Amino acid sequence: MSYHKLLHKQVQKFLPEHLQLDPAIQDLLDAVNSSYAAFDRDKELAERAFRITEEEYSEINDQLKEEIEVKRRSVLKLKDTLGVISGDDTQNGSDDLLLIARYLHQQVREKKNAENIFTTLITNMQNGILLEDETRHIVYANQLFCDMFQIPVLCEQLTGMDCSNSAEESKYLFQEPEVFVKRIQEILINRKVVKGEVLNLEDGKVYLRDYIPIFLDNEYRGHLWNYTDITDIRKAQHEIGQSELKNRLIMNSALDAIITIDVYGHITFWNPRAETIFGWKEEEVLGRMLSDTIIPPSFREAHKHGMHHFLATGESTVLNKQLELTAINRKGEELPIELSIVPIANGDSLFFCSFIRDITERKLTEQGLRANEEKYRSIITNMNLGLLEVDTDERIQFINNSFCEMSGYMADELIGRKASELFVRSENAEIMESKNDLRKKGMSDAYEIAVKNKRGELKWWLISGAPRFDDKGQLIGSIGIHLDITQQKNLEYELIEAREQAEQSARSQEMFLANMSHEIRTPLNAIMGMSRELQKTSLNQQQKSYLEAVNSAGEQLLVVINDILDISKIQAGKLHIENIGFRLREIGDRVMQVMSHRAEEKGISLVCTTDARVHPVLIGDPYRLNQVLLNLISNGIKFTEKGTVEVICKVEEDSNSGQRISFTVKDTGIGMDKEFTQRIFENFSQEDRSVARRFGGTGLGMAISKQLVTLMNGDIKVESEKGEGTKVYFWLPFRKGSEMEIAPKVQAPTDNRILNGKKILLAEDNEMNRLVATTVLQPYGTIIEEVINGQEAVEAIRTGDYDLILMDVQMPIMDGLEATRRIRQDLQHYIPIIALTANAIKGENEICFAAGMNDYLTKPFKEEDLVALMAKWLGGETGLISNTSSMESNQALFDLGKLREIGKGNQAFIDKMIRLFSEQAPLSVQEIKEAYGQKDLEKVKAVAHRLKPSIDNMGIHSLTKEIRQIETLALSGDQEQELPGLIEQLETVLVEVVGKLREG
Repeated sequence: MSYHKLLHKQVQKFLPEHLQLDPAIQDLLDAVNSSYAAFDRDKELAERAFRITEEEYSEINDQLKEEIEVKRRSVLKLKDTLGVISGDDTQNGSDDLLLIARYLHQQVREKKNAENIFTTLITNMQNGILLEDETRHIVYANQLFCDMFQIPVLCEQLTGMDCSNSAEESKYLFQEPEVFVKRIQEILINRKVVKGEVLNLEDGKVYLRDYIPIFLDNEYRGHLWNYTDITDIRKAQHEIGQSELKNRLIMNSALDAIITIDVYGHITFWNPRAETIFGWKEEEVLGRMLSDTIIPPSFREAHKHGMHHFLATGESTVLNKQLELTAINRKGEELPIELSIVPIANGDSLFFCSFIRDITERKLTEQGLRANEEKYRSIITNMNLGLLEVDTDERIQFINNSFCEMSGYMADELIGRKASELFVRSENAEIMESKNDLRKKGMSDAYEIAVKNKRGELKWWLISGAPRFDDKGQLIGSIGIHLDITQQKNLEYELIEAREQAEQSARSQEMFLANMSHEIRTPLNAIMGMSRELQKTSLNQQQKSYLEAVNSAGEQLLVVINDILDISKIQAGKLHIENIGFRLREIGDRVMQVMSHRAEEKGISLVCTTDARVHPVLIGDPYRLNQVLLNLISNGIKFTEKGTVEVICKVEEDSNSGQRISFTVKDTGIGMDKEFTQRIFENFSQEDRSVARRFGGTGLGMAISKQLVTLMNGDIKVESEKGEGTKVYFWLPFRKGSEMEIAPKVQAPTDNRILNGKKILLAEDNEMNRLVATTVLQPYGTIIEEVINGQEAVEAIRTGDYDLILMDVQMPIMDGLEATRRIRQDLQHYIPIIALTANAIKGENEICFAAGMNDYLTKPFKEEDLVALMAKWLGGETGLISNTSSMESNQALFDLGKLREIGKGNQAFIDKMIRLFSEQAPLSVQEIKEAYGQKDLEKVKAVAHRLKPSIDNMGIHSLTKEIRQIETLALSGDQEQELPGLIEQLETVLVEVVGKLREG
């Protein structure tokens, strides 16, 4: 299309050829071209109108001059004539030529043809026209002027109106009203032609203003205002400018070099990327021959010949294609490039646009890939792993040497065969089908499978399989890397068998320990029980001495049994370390109270000093700490004949959250050899037999202490010299706690009167233990009926009424656990059952609870413990037990026995604690849920730790384990996925507990 010459010039200068061909750009160019054409037409019409008007005025002026010259002697007559023409006699006294001009103008207006021409020209102009005389009265205005200035009258009605105040009236239309008014005043004062003055309107439009003063005989006669709405033109120009800017920015930001040349080979465009790749600046290459800059000398003639051939024939072998060639940079260095050349027609002219990419890095990468491919192909061919490639039908396409050796087949025996038919055993066919389905879904995995080689031998292969795709992403088969793990598999089976044997051995050891505990504790219970009963009788001094020896022997035997069980628990990883609040000074006082009488018996001094900096409340395991201190102090007293045993507690490290405390137990005893200090912590370790004979003991105390300290994340060491005494140091870390984290341990006195008249069923196969129980309980007024096995206990419950059952766990015919299950399930009886077990192995209590028992007591038991436990359950402090086998459902929902013990019967205290728990527990659960939702495990741990003592004090046995699991998992961050279920269980149980508490 032929464009206006100004537009054509702009397009050629700024718009690339390929954009000129874009339909959207062509529509824009057509619109702009129409605007240019309309502007030229309007301008021509205006100039023509002005030219016609000026000629007419000039003609009239000449005519007037001629008439004045001819008739100057007839002025009076002329005046008379003017009066007649004007019809106004008052004008006859005036010789003003303007009257003549007006008269003549009226004559022109009477000429219809001239009037039509002038009116048509002005009316049809695309400009707003306003013609004013020297007094600023309107001579003529067209309708477009009225529309542009929002004048609400017809243009004909403006003729003769005064325009002196028009600027003030229309200034609100413009962005700078005062500037608009001031400028009009300046123009009218200067009376000089003004062309193309731009006016910006408030509504976003843009006007172009021309001012033309009118002079006749050098006398100012008025002026003409010409307003053109150029809003669309400006918008189009802006869009073109933006498009040109956008295109230039794109070309300048391109990652490829963009170079354009004319048909003579001169460079006309050179973007920044071209500067980077070739080293030439734009100003250095524009106008130069392309062949003199980036084309290697060996290709220059071919380049020139190709251009000439294309210009002559329109044919080329390199245009519109992507080529890989060599170019040179400013330094003369050759570099590989990827080149695309596009010829672009620009009107009658032609130019070439080149897109060039530096592919040096890619070429280096390809070279590296080829080298790696060759290397890895060599590795694959010769590696010890078997490589197998199959198509989608499982037919073998490629194998390496190692696979041939693994399978026993030659390569030509495998290519084209189905792999599953050769190797997969029938029982594994389903597995292979599932693996093939995974490959079709694009998934990889590794698996073990049993196969048979060519010789029929059973082999185990570890296969890492993956899908194979072609360059188009289509699945063409799969690839597998095979490792012969037959030896490892055989070893694995051997290890599994060994592990099973070890587990069986461990079970046997546990069973042995359980039986040993039971067999020793059962007679020991009778011995110690009857000795305590014997102590209640009248004895002489010698009898008392003998009885004290019996009791001492029994207690020592119990210590040995407990030590052996502790070692077993530690080795099995079943020893639980508590994490509760305690006061260190109370631990020290208790230890001193227990051990002081032994020190007094030997006449030695026992001293304990505690650092004043020790935090009032520490979080840890006070029971195991107490056990370690007792072991070490007991050893110190045992091996010291005179002098002192001293215990020192000292703060070694102190922070905002915790303390590291050292404990030192030193004595002035016999000491030991340095060699023995290296093995003192071994099980059953003693310095020599003479020491064992002289001082006694099993050699387990130090081993247990070492392992307990280790479990509490501490360390322990010994310093000693023969004859100089011994120092044992150990260090433990503790977290700082608060008084709220300590559960009060006030032992409430037992109301023994509740046992009076109660009917008790005693199920016990050992006659001596039955005698102990009846001897202990008869003074309390209980009625005891004895049975010797679980079956008899079930029959007794079926036919009789009892208030409580004391149930031995191990009995012939039917043990106590099975008897309890029968009572709960078949008879649906809710009578309290207390287990009397001689098994102190960890987990025995859970087994008892799971069977449906309410509580348990370990043999040998003390009279006060048995009486207190019976009083607790005969007092009705627990809820009913449901007919289920789980520990949680067989226990009461909550047990206020411990709370009553703490309150010592103070009902106001108990009620207050219940109310506080009912208010605080739901809030604590909500805190835990919100903290877990925000992944704030530290807060989950803290709230669970705070809630734990309350759950313990309220006797909510179904949550004692769970609340500790929540705290432990939140602390370690391990198995975090278990937390939601535990938190949900916590909420469910506490909602039910709080509901029941509020109902009561």
